[in-house]
Amino acid sequence: MRRISWIGLAGAIVFLVGYFLLAAVPGGGEVESADFEQFYVTDDRTGTAIVAMFLVTLGALGLLWLLWELRTRIGSPLSGLAFASGALGLALVVGGAALLEAPSGAQAFGGAEFVGEPVAHAFAQAGWAAILIGGALFLGLAIALFSAEGRRTGSLVGWVAIAGLVAAALQLVAFIWVPSLAIPLWFILVAVTGIRGNTVGGETRAVT
Repeated sequence: MRRISWIGLAGAIVFLVGYFLLAAVPGGGEVESADFEQFYVTDDRTGTAIVAMFLVTLGALGLLWLLWELRTRIGSPLSGLAFASGALGLALVVGGAALLEAPSGAQAFGGAEFVGEPVAHAFAQAGWAAILIGGALFLGLAIALFSAEGRRTGSLVGWVAIAGLVAAALQLVAFIWVPSLAIPLWFILVAVTGIRGNTVGGETRAVT
């Protein structure tokens, strides 16, 4: 029997919202010096990055729960590797978000002046590199393995498993940002359609 993972669903949605807020922080793509001045000084939008950091972290905790559900319900050796890869990917995303938040945190909590465009740009580049290269690729590997094993064992709906393989492949070009959105969207699909136990060989290995 399939059941909705409410914690996983909430985590994926919160993660997605925080992810969009992170995109408002300048420095990830083409940017001018004036963009940093406007964000950190003129408009003083430091709170955006701080809120985004909290939301991404909370969302990652919910997704970690969903990864564990996938691990225990599929129950195959490769699902263990998938969980480890996914957990590492989430850690890299949270770490990247912390780097993006660093200039804002220095202003909001440390009472410091704006750290300057070169420093803020460097933190943003490092943060997005951690998120869109390390984080996306490790999460992509986790999604690929879970999708393949979920399809083989019948633990995932067939079309959701296929969508996962597509989402995983997209992470090879996640550095352009848009493909990385497939990660939380796929987790939303999994949480809504549900996970059932490994049914290979006619025996259900559901974990409650």
